[in-house]
Amino acid sequence: MRPLTVVFLLCLLFPSFTSFTNFSRFVKERKCSQKSEPEMQCAEGYFEFICIYYCWCCMTVEELESRNANNPPRGSTEDWELHDVVRLFAKHPPTRAITFRGIGKCFSNGMDLKERSPATVINEIVANGDLDVSRKGRGIEKTIREAQMVFSAIEECPKPTIVALHGNCRGAALDFASACDIRLASSEATFSLKFYGVDYGAITRLQKICSNEAWIFHHVANFSKFDADDALQHDFVLRLFDTPAEMFDGMTKLAEQIASRSPVAVQGVKLVLNHARDHSVRDSLRFTADLAQSQNLNKDIGQATLKVLQKTTGALVYENI
Repeated sequence: MRPLTVVFLLCLLFPSFTSFTNFSRFVKERKCSQKSEPEMQCAEGYFEFICIYYCWCCMTVEELESRNANNPPRGSTEDWELHDVVRLFAKHPPTRAITFRGIGKCFSNGMDLKERSPATVINEIVANGDLDVSRKGRGIEKTIREAQMVFSAIEECPKPTIVALHGNCRGAALDFASACDIRLASSEATFSLKFYGVDYGAITRLQKICSNEAWIFHHVANFSKFDADDALQHDFVLRLFDTPAEMFDGMTKLAEQIASRSPVAVQGVKLVLNHARDHSVRDSLRFTADLAQSQNLNKDIGQATLKVLQKTTGALVYENI
């Protein structure tokens, strides 16, 4: 059986609040006619806009008037469906890879300033005369942490995540992109991040992603844009494509390639890389040794070794985890 690649074509890639049901236009693209009934029941029981197919799941959310700017949360992280969707597929065994993309002229303009946002919620808390300083502080902290949790769900997802960036990628869209494992961009893409005292993840993660801390400080402090070539030069994106269409095609091929590998190996690589990013070499080596005690005891290594020894052709089929 071919491994399942779950591909999300998400048009709304915004900060910490992600409420897809606020939008009326959903476009479902079917890439494969074969379906797996248990998989469909698993996903469709949760979200009306998710459609799982044997090969992959494709979903587009379209809100062209606001150029993919976000809408606010409805109260807590339980209402932010991006958070829930990512966590659902993190536990969905057939899912091997998750990809995100936008529809229309750009990836995302970030926060929709015409609508209610975390900044609006914070201002309301500050202006509430019935609350003392301590309670205002707790309310602000809760709002910020819930906002950060949505992006952290992407980073903490055990499955590899790939995001395709084209056109504008502003503000909270950078928070979203920086939480993904692999970032691709088209040549016309532009990026900008304005910092107003609250970091939903971009500044913290950019410092670990990019090779030049002074470059990050320059663009964040000056609210200045940087282009796709600059993003590639400073390691924010993996690869550039001439057009968005070529990028989307490349993203799909990359997701399929990753999904064809051993899920034990792929998810193990993500675990080790994320741990090493925040720990010393000594601690990371110990973590890898501890992880190998259980994760090397799998069928996948034997399958791959046997294929090399027997010089057989054809793709290996690995069990889900």
